[in-house]
Amino acid sequence: MAGDWIKIEHTTPEKPEVFAMAEILGIDPDHVMGVLVRLWVWADQQLTNGNAVGVTKTAIDRKANVTGFTDALVSVGWCSMNDASVVFNNFDYHNGKSAKERAVTNRRVARHRAKVTEKSSIGNDDCNADTVTNTVTREEKRREDIKEKNNKKKKASPRFVKPTVDQVAAYCRERGNNVNPQQFADHYTANGWRVGKNPMKDWKAAVRTWERSHETRQSSPVGRRADIAEKIDRDAEAAAATVLGFPAVRQVEGDLCEPLDPAVSD
Repeated sequence: MAGDWIKIEHTTPEKPEVFAMAEILGIDPDHVMGVLVRLWVWADQQLTNGNAVGVTKTAIDRKANVTGFTDALVSVGWCSMNDASVVFNNFDYHNGKSAKERAVTNRRVARHRAKVTEKSSIGNDDCNADTVTNTVTREEKRREDIKEKNNKKKKASPRFVKPTVDQVAAYCRERGNNVNPQQFADHYTANGWRVGKNPMKDWKAAVRTWERSHETRQSSPVGRRADIAEKIDRDAEAAAATVLGFPAVRQVEGDLCEPLDPAVSD
C-alpha cells in the first residue's frame, strides 16, 4: 500500500545522535541505524501520536533486541519516559499520515520547480510554473501594486497645514477682497477645518470661495439692503451707548467686539 513506508532523511545515518547511541551501547553506528529503522516501522504501524501507552522500556529493548536501547534514545532526546508509557518525540513531524503527506507534497513541488528551472535555462519562456510558484508570484505582485499605489497617494496629496490668521490676512490683502480673516479662521476652527463632510485640502481655495460669495452678496439688491440695514443698526447702537455713557462698541464680523472710539472707551 502507498502508506506502508516511513520517512528517513539522507543524513540520518550520519547524525551525531546515531554516533552518540553507538558509543553508549558499544555497537556499530550502522547497527544502531538498522535497529532504529525497525523500531520506527513498529511505531508507525502501532501508534497514532507517538505515545506508547503501557509499553515499558524493557519491552522496547526486547523489540530492538539491544539491552539499554531505550535509555540511549532518551539520552539523545529522541525518546522520553513517563510513569505509564514510552513517548517517541516529534513523532507527528516524521511519522503518521500527515507527515507522509507533507513529504510527498514537498517532493512533488521540488520536482515541478526543477522542471521549470530546466525549461527556463534553455530559453523556453512559455513554460508553465507549478501552482505553488504561481500563487506566490501573484501574491508578491499584488503587494507591490498596493505599495506603489500608496506611495503615489502620499506624493499626490501633501499634508494639510492650518493657516494662521496673519497668513489668511496676507492672502486677502494680496487678493484685494473683503473677506474677514478672523471670521474665516474662527469658522473653520469651529468645524475642524472641513468643507462639508470632507477635510479641507486647500485653504486658499476656501478664501476664494468666500470672496466670490461676498461679491455675489454685494451684487444682489437684497444683499446690499441687508448690509445697509446692518450698518444703520450698528450706528444707532453706538449713538445710544454714547448718550448713555457706556463704552461704545460695534459688532464686527464674527464673535469679536471692538471699541468704536478709543476716547469713549477710556
